[in-house]
Amino acid sequence: MSDRSSFPPKFWASEQGLIDLQPLGAVAPSADRVLDRLLIQETFARFGIAHDENRVDVILSLLTEDVSFEFSTGSAAPQLVITGRDAVRDQLVPRVPLLYGQRRHCITNVVIDRLDETEATAIAYGVVPRAADGFVMQATVIYRGDLRKEGDGFWRFRRFFIGVDDYAGEGPGTEGDPPIRDRPVVGTGTTAP
Repeated sequence: MSDRSSFPPKFWASEQGLIDLQPLGAVAPSADRVLDRLLIQETFARFGIAHDENRVDVILSLLTEDVSFEFSTGSAAPQLVITGRDAVRDQLVPRVPLLYGQRRHCITNVVIDRLDETEATAIAYGVVPRAADGFVMQATVIYRGDLRKEGDGFWRFRRFFIGVDDYAGEGPGTEGDPPIRDRPVVGTGTTAP
């Protein structure tokens, strides 16, 4: 066995305390909670589509007023923390339209580890392909959402942690500064066209 380290560290999300995956049954099955489970899953899915379609207004509708919106790469320690819905809007409105290429967030494996009447904790995986004069798998991601059920019956993120494992090549890039395309294509030993 090799002692070679790589980035990101294997199992970083659980070993650094970001997630604490519970055994099956930690949240008891209950027919009266099925709607809550579906609405929580929709919150994750709606975030991905809204991001890809530059619908910051929709992203904001998924957040509590006092949200903690957090981001990191390969670490449970946030590299960016934005507090409050208005601050998230101020950060996303000028940036999302500048991202390079068309992304399609594919958010899956939503697991709810805690669920009561008004509070929940869920994790999900994501892959983010990007099309821009070709196609790359941009990133793999783990999401953690601490959600609150608000007065209108919808679940919103009160804490939303986006943990990118790593980016393909040079990262996401912007329209003014796209990623470098002459990089190895993963698994082929060749370079992108």
